[in-house]
Amino acid sequence: MALATLTGSTLYTGPNSTDYAVAATGVSGKRVTVLWKERTYYYVRLTTPKVQGYISVQKVDLDDSSEQIEIKAPSITRSWIRYIGSNASTYLGINSTYSKTNSPEKGQSVFYLNEKEGDYAFIEYEIASSSKKYRGWFPHMSLTINPPSRLSAEDYIYNIETLVTPYDYNPIGDQTFCNRYAFYAMKECNANLPTKSDGVTPGNCQEMYDKLITNQFSKWRMVDFAEAQHRANFGCPTIAISPNVPGYQGHVAVVRPNDGSTPNSKADVKITQAGSKVWVNVTLNWGWDTESTAYDAIRFFTWLY
Repeated sequence: MALATLTGSTLYTGPNSTDYAVAATGVSGKRVTVLWKERTYYYVRLTTPKVQGYISVQKVDLDDSSEQIEIKAPSITRSWIRYIGSNASTYLGINSTYSKTNSPEKGQSVFYLNEKEGDYAFIEYEIASSSKKYRGWFPHMSLTINPPSRLSAEDYIYNIETLVTPYDYNPIGDQTFCNRYAFYAMKECNANLPTKSDGVTPGNCQEMYDKLITNQFSKWRMVDFAEAQHRANFGCPTIAISPNVPGYQGHVAVVRPNDGSTPNSKADVKITQAGSKVWVNVTLNWGWDTESTAYDAIRFFTWLY
């Protein structure tokens, strides 16, 4: 591993300064060990403060420019996804002697970056309160392959299609009740969706969407369509929702387990819904017109137990 002096003042948790959070500031002039190179950034180790982080290669003065430095070029795919099985601290280095950073939540999906030292694995993740991504070292025994849920897939289906059935929410004239069905189906799974201001009445789709999209309502978090289906397959309460858009009222459906496969597109995600049409165990394209602006506006949210 190469030795160097930093000429830049900021370390980041990942290999660019735009997408990743700050790991440390005021580090110009510090001596470091260069651990590897990723893209145009070095991953370096400091002793004061005790952190590891990324800095542009242009802001590192190597002691020996001929020193061989390991090159890493990870290509993050779904196969790298892991889940936080239990709450634990995350560190900016390979063990608990390093500085702490913000941690992911129990049940959240993260990317395992194929680096492990002792009891800690290197992961990439997001947190609800920040638009930046993070990388840090997290106890590998607290990571799981499958999303943790209090329900089996069978229990989840029973809750959303039998204990709460969409057929109890058939339209009455021009009135539709997709929001009420989703609200009570998720409530049966102990995953409460947003209400109106009275704290009791189910919010309409726009009201639900407005609270969910901020990632600040309870333990609902936004995921992509593939992750939505995957989590539903393991009994995690999950919904698909679109807000009001020109020509279309908001709509919400419950994502339900499929045969265990990963959908090729969001149109293939399995849903159960009330609304102008009541559907049980159909693909999402039955609930939304795939050529509409409403379809483009669909977002998926899942509950973190």
